[in-house]
Amino acid sequence: MTARPRRVASGGVARGSIRPPSSKSLTHRYFDLALIGRLPLIVHRPLAAQDTRLFAQLLAEVGFGVKWRQERVTLTPP
Repeated sequence: MTARPRRVASGGVARGSIRPPSSKSLTHRYFDLALIGRLPLIVHRPLAAQDTRLFAQLLAEVGFGVKWRQERVTLTPP
């Protein structure tokens, strides 16, 4: 759903929420953090591009638990 733009008067307050699109760059960074941090991590709305799936496959090959579910991937270190 796309909301219509609204003007906010100078000094006024804008409230609301946004849902930015998935990002391959951020998905890779989160996977890097899981590898370096060795802590369980849930990535919400990862971009499931070929290279991010290959990265997840590599994590699985080094012992991580990797579970892709609808709009998230759970990474569990060995």
